[in-house]
Amino acid sequence: MAEDSPRIQARISGEVAGWLDGRADRMHAGSRHQQAAAELALWRTALNIELGRIRLTLGQANCLADVLNGHMIAPMIASRPGLVYAECYDAFQIARDIPLASDVSSYGAKHGPKGCDPAEWEQDLLGYLGRLNAVADHALADAIARWWDIQGIDWEDHDPTGDEVREAEIRQFGSVGLEILEDV
Repeated sequence: MAEDSPRIQARISGEVAGWLDGRADRMHAGSRHQQAAAELALWRTALNIELGRIRLTLGQANCLADVLNGHMIAPMIASRPGLVYAECYDAFQIARDIPLASDVSSYGAKHGPKGCDPAEWEQDLLGYLGRLNAVADHALADAIARWWDIQGIDWEDHDPTGDEVREAEIRQFGSVGLEILEDV
């Protein structure tokens, strides 16, 4: 079998099999097996579409990476608010109760633009995350998880300027499908 089309197998419940059979009939897929492959392609497309709609500032993206802290994502979908919102809400509350460091009292203070009200910045981010639909929430969590797998930039040849670091971070988030906006 060709390496570019590997075979997968899975046991599914009778309910899911019936659902696949019905979808296969309506979509003229031919079989539940072909329909399962079509459903995976649809899911991937839906994730990519929703990820393409997400717009974050560099500070917001770095904050999410900081809060989500790794490359494990939950194998579930949440309605509103989503799982990313819930993680941030909890982290923001904990950071206010137990400061992140002696000079940082919140994620807003750490990642927000200079001069911003950290609590307001966090609330704005939570408001944005709370408006994401379930697929967008999962796509965002997946993008941040993939971001954690990216190797850092090697700056051996020189000390980078702040602008160089910023541009490198924007490229790294862009490589996982996140569009980074200018801080406002």
